[in-house]
Amino acid sequence: MENIMQFAPQPHRVATLGLRFARQCCFVVAMLVTIAGSAVAQEARMVTLKYDDGDGISGELIEANDQVVLLKGSVGLVTIPVEGLSCIGQACPAAMRFVSTGPQLTFTTTDGSVAVTGQLIEIANDQYVLATNLGELRLNVDGAICSGDGCPLTGSQSQFGGDVVLTNGATAIEGKLVGVEDGSYIMEVPNMGAIRVNAALFDCSGESCP
Repeated sequence: MENIMQFAPQPHRVATLGLRFARQCCFVVAMLVTIAGSAVAQEARMVTLKYDDGDGISGELIEANDQVVLLKGSVGLVTIPVEGLSCIGQACPAAMRFVSTGPQLTFTTTDGSVAVTGQLIEIANDQYVLATNLGELRLNVDGAICSGDGCPLTGSQSQFGGDVVLTNGATAIEGKLVGVEDGSYIMEVPNMGAIRVNAALFDCSGESCP
């Protein structure tokens, strides 16, 4: 009995350990919230600075005034004179903000996993060049599907409407491919109408396949 009593935890020690554990948990949670908030704030400050000749640099906008811009890029902090610069991104100063006359479009990767909305600046080197809230973004024409008024008829956009066959082992689905959305093929199948098929589970064959 004495041995049992000797190893029994003392109430005040249990309370102290519990309080210490609770404080550590709160500290860890606070750190995670701080890190997540910092990452979101950093993303919101991402911009692309464009020169008159078309060259550009992307990074986190740290500070800007009438003479220079301080940008944190892949090579570290860079100070850039504002003369001849335009800025693409939500964080850009109003006086430098790039103004695009291109249409607001949404581009979705051919597997449906990623969708990006922005203004189409141009198509160069088989890439869509977009002005987005996070700066300039380039997408391969053959790897993205455009939706919205003003989409150029090129790349994967021109493929839809053709006959394809989706196969998974012994299962085969024949019909017209009308789109790719949220990771699914959208098919028009005779006697069934429009159906959605998980693109990750089926192989697509036919000229209209992305």
